[in-house]
Amino acid sequence: MTFEASGSTAGFNDGGTYNDGGPVPLAASLDPNAGGTSNDKTIWTLDQINANFNRSGYDWYTNNYGELNDGVLNYGFWLNQEELGNSYYTNVTGTVALNEYFDFTAFNAGQTALAQRSMTLWDDLVAISFEQTKSGSADITFGNTATGGAQAYAYLPFGSTDDAEILADFGFEDYGRLGGDVWIDGGVASNFSPLTASYYAQTTMVHEIGHAIGLSHPGDYNALDDNDGDGVPDPITYASDAFYAQDSRQYSIMSYFDAYETGAQHIDWALLNFAYAATPLVHDIAAIQKIYGVDQTTRTGNTVYGFNATADNAVYDFSANTRPIVAIWDAGGTDTLDFSGWNTSSTIDLNQGAFSSGGGVDDFLTLEQVNANRAALGFAARSQASYDFYEDLKTQLGLKSGLFTDNVSIAYGAVIENAIGGGGNDRIIGNEVANALTGGAGRDIFELRSGGTSGADRITDWSRGDVLATTKAINDANGDGIITWKGASLTLDGSDGDRVELVGAQGSSGLRLMGSIDGVFYYEDARVRPVASSGQKVYESGFGNDVLRGRTTASATDVFFFDTANPVSSLGKDTVSFTKNDIFVTTTKLADANNDNKITFGKNGVLDLGGDHGSVALSGTSALEYDGVVTNNGTEYYVYSNVGSAVGVGALHF
Repeated sequence: MTFEASGSTAGFNDGGTYNDGGPVPLAASLDPNAGGTSNDKTIWTLDQINANFNRSGYDWYTNNYGELNDGVLNYGFWLNQEELGNSYYTNVTGTVALNEYFDFTAFNAGQTALAQRSMTLWDDLVAISFEQTKSGSADITFGNTATGGAQAYAYLPFGSTDDAEILADFGFEDYGRLGGDVWIDGGVASNFSPLTASYYAQTTMVHEIGHAIGLSHPGDYNALDDNDGDGVPDPITYASDAFYAQDSRQYSIMSYFDAYETGAQHIDWALLNFAYAATPLVHDIAAIQKIYGVDQTTRTGNTVYGFNATADNAVYDFSANTRPIVAIWDAGGTDTLDFSGWNTSSTIDLNQGAFSSGGGVDDFLTLEQVNANRAALGFAARSQASYDFYEDLKTQLGLKSGLFTDNVSIAYGAVIENAIGGGGNDRIIGNEVANALTGGAGRDIFELRSGGTSGADRITDWSRGDVLATTKAINDANGDGIITWKGASLTLDGSDGDRVELVGAQGSSGLRLMGSIDGVFYYEDARVRPVASSGQKVYESGFGNDVLRGRTTASATDVFFFDTANPVSSLGKDTVSFTKNDIFVTTTKLADANNDNKITFGKNGVLDLGGDHGSVALSGTSALEYDGVVTNNGTEYYVYSNVGSAVGVGALHF
């Protein structure tokens, strides 16, 4: 006779989780908007989320049988079927056994190592400790079995009271010891290979341990639920089953819903695979620390996460974990998030609870290119049908590139002081302690939060194409839009002492205000803008819709400058009054449809600046002539004038 104690298990499955609608076009975290709505769902507070994860009431503190009296939970591995037969998986008379006994196989060496690594990830977060022991005396015990269709399942601590009477009737006197046990389906290939970070085996193991120590799914769903009784597991969708807006794998490894439901991009387009979390994520960390307390001993030195990692865990080494979906808990020291190994554009946000974005591919690949990448890793080739599925998904999600977004987060309560960007145009957002920020190559945006307590931040490699962004406007003494300063540091906010040192900037030349977007003010190096020679004036487009009127004097030469390569924003829909001796200067080349060095505007007189750079309604001319390109300190300036005009690149000065 067999008996399956189903009421106390929490299953995990890869199927049935694809979106039935598009993602919210969001970047970063919904958490600061708690109380609002997204995807027609309420954005919950962190307190609500923490309580929800432990809504069962089962954890090793609440139902303590003495296991936590010494602050230690023990874990182990079932070795053979005979051992299981002499355990609490059979009744006292040995006549009835639970299903796990009949389909049991022991973990292989790779699975054992994976479980040990996964236990360490949880151990790093909480005040209690996890130690390995023999299976017969372990609180949490691992094994393989047949799960009946789920990827895996685990018993919440001390099982479900719904099962207690039935189990007791069948003579299972120690049924409470089922609590915490983890069972992996021995017939599911993805549970065995590859057993590395950001693949499904690791996320399954970390997820099931989360159940074993008291975390439920964020919603009342389970892989094998059949509430309508038709013998087929119910479909599970974000739209119908998520309790709250943040229920996705962007926020929690315990969720069933893909990260794109909340606007994150966690698909590896180089391999046509979904990438999965290698660690507990930002909401998992908050919830488990709420139950068991915070581990204040984890990585208290000066730790580097990302490239050049010193965290002593491969999941935080982005040279090894090449498609990272991780959350960082760090208890002290002066720490660094290093994205220097990526030449694509990245976002690094050092604020607790925030998300950073790094890795992936700029351009989508052909099926042949994908399969070449897969062959190099020993993976089976993708079929045309599989490729078409991902192509359809790409269209559904409206993706313009294959870059990962919102894939690295910092746990609440953790402080990371420093950031290093890579070779792309990066955005680096500081927090409220003293930050050292390094952009690397590319035109980088450094966003500093005013009102902090540090007093002084440092940008270590300011270059002329970079941008400083602040949440308060910097004092402009003479109102000309140019911010100059003396000495090593620029004062951001005199009221609270916030300052920044721009290593490589020139205070006497200063910064120029480009505009503000959503309460953030953007300043670029003033040296990027051309200067006026004798008899000239320079007019620059900023963010928004500008009206630029030059002089009407026939002999005057005015310079209209459009920094179209700026890494922040479109320059809007501008209006320019152009005369015969003026020049029009951009930092990206305008499209030349006929390849004849002449740019025509069409009947409406509107010049498209290309891409998302904006447009210009030009009066006084119907076409421009391309005069050439001038490179100054690494920035390219494309010069245009009236067709047949005598002015050209010689009219551009720095």
